[in-house]
Amino acid sequence: MNAIPECVANLSNPSASFRVKLTFADLIVVVRGSTTLTETQKRDLISDLEAAAQILGLLTSAVPCDVVWLNQHLFRKSAAACGKSNYRFRNILSSVRKALRLVGLHQPRRCGESELTPEWIELLDAATFQPQRAGLRRLFRYCAVRGLPRSALTNLVFEAFLDEEGATRLSASTTRRGAAVARACNRVIASSPRFSDCQPLQAPRRRQPYTFSLKHFPDLQAEEAVFQEWLSPSQGKSLFKAKGSKRRARPATVKARCFAVRQMAAALVHMGHDPTAITSFAYLVEHASDILDFFDARARAKLPEEERAEAEIVGGQLAVIAETLFIIGAHFLGLTGEPLEQLRAMRKLAQPRRKVGLTGKVRERLLRLIQPYNRSRLLLLPEEVEKAARKADRTDTAMARRFMLAVAILILLVCPLRMKNLAGLRLDQHLQRLGPGGRWITHIVIAGTKMKGHADLEWPVPPAAARLLDTWIRVWRPLMAGETGGSPYLFPAFGKADSKSQAALAEGIKKLIRREIDLEVHPHLMRHFAAWRHLNRHPGQYEIVRRALGHASVETTIATYCGLEAENAARLFHGGLEDDTTEARRLVRAKQRGKAAAQRR
Repeated sequence: MNAIPECVANLSNPSASFRVKLTFADLIVVVRGSTTLTETQKRDLISDLEAAAQILGLLTSAVPCDVVWLNQHLFRKSAAACGKSNYRFRNILSSVRKALRLVGLHQPRRCGESELTPEWIELLDAATFQPQRAGLRRLFRYCAVRGLPRSALTNLVFEAFLDEEGATRLSASTTRRGAAVARACNRVIASSPRFSDCQPLQAPRRRQPYTFSLKHFPDLQAEEAVFQEWLSPSQGKSLFKAKGSKRRARPATVKARCFAVRQMAAALVHMGHDPTAITSFAYLVEHASDILDFFDARARAKLPEEERAEAEIVGGQLAVIAETLFIIGAHFLGLTGEPLEQLRAMRKLAQPRRKVGLTGKVRERLLRLIQPYNRSRLLLLPEEVEKAARKADRTDTAMARRFMLAVAILILLVCPLRMKNLAGLRLDQHLQRLGPGGRWITHIVIAGTKMKGHADLEWPVPPAAARLLDTWIRVWRPLMAGETGGSPYLFPAFGKADSKSQAALAEGIKKLIRREIDLEVHPHLMRHFAAWRHLNRHPGQYEIVRRALGHASVETTIATYCGLEAENAARLFHGGLEDDTTEARRLVRAKQRGKAAAQRR
């Protein structure tokens, strides 16, 4: 291994050139030569550095000691996907940080508020949501150490703080911390007139937009307005009286199609087309191949270099653009003949191949989940959180959030809803108390207009689940609803009258299960788990599973879950094999005893 100059180990702020040159192999040399570490600490650090390189799929000599690079690559996969437990993965990260500190490439550990000045402590104390205090504490410490007053915290200072965090702090949340810290700081500033001297913060963009406003394409903008009205033909008039009227497109669909138009225009500009020539939808359709080539190349650029040439780019953004081009050409412009066939062929090439059943990644996660110990931990997780909550402080917002996620998991176990319906559950509409006295929640009731299959849902709630729901609503939910408390939703956004977003709720569920059970389980996997649980006990009862999951057709259920009974079938098969083997052993031994007796005679 390469020897490292002694001056490097003493640097407090190495230059970028040193960060690029140093590797994990060099770090191991530094660790072995350290006089401050015990032999046990050296052995553990070296082992964890080698484990981190193994997670990255590289030799230690190929892993740079660049925190920016490590933040981008070390957290691409979860601990479970790397074959490590969360506990083991945290230990590896801790060792990597400690080793990087030996050469001055990581922030030293700072705890508490000792470095904060009184005015920054006053601002920090106004943050009532405990999980946000850590990020704010680091930001305020950054300013206090540099002697900056509260009024000097500007967007430029904030960007400098984020740059330093990204370059000197190894953490999975480094790349997305800016928006969360900015929101928390702005919420604190708005909470009291005492902080009127502070300026609101705006997190820097994480991505550089490639699209342009349609104001740069006046003619195209006018046609886009007509297209938007055409997508919503019943807006402002009777859906049933209008001649040739059709079903109203959902607002999200209209928004997606119109944004796709902006993307098409931008793609042509990036492909070298003159912006002044992009004047109509007909021009977009005429150059559809250039548009799709742009998005194909853009998708390939995000892949590892060795996979770009052979990768098949289908689905996602490319499929949405191809579908929108076909809609414009076939239905909006009314094309026929060869031009229409070309658009249809392009759409077909961009669409993902229809797959029957679960994908490989989902099936792998489900197989991990249904192992006896793992599924037992998941089934008992809500109860374990409830037991922990009994001993916790009733003002602990972190416990309130944990309890909320446990309730969400419990509902998915009892009634396998889709995330849209789960996040949209309301106390005043969907949770019915139909028993005597109306004490307990007895049913989850959702109208068919809110369900994907358009079938009404009336699902009974077991008594144990009803008691946990009641505890959440009475004790912990007010803490999450904030001071306003006016949200009618079962899972409220903190301090707002709206529900928690689907993405935030889903991410919270994943993190709780990953932390408690050390498994990768996304909320939709809970629906597959529900199907497996029933089919494992009752093979072939696909109609029951169809009703539980809300599928419109039993064929969909069979195509997706056929084969999930294989474990139970295998047990029955192996049981028959053991019986046959026992019988065969008895017959052979009896025959052998008969031969032995004949020989003795």
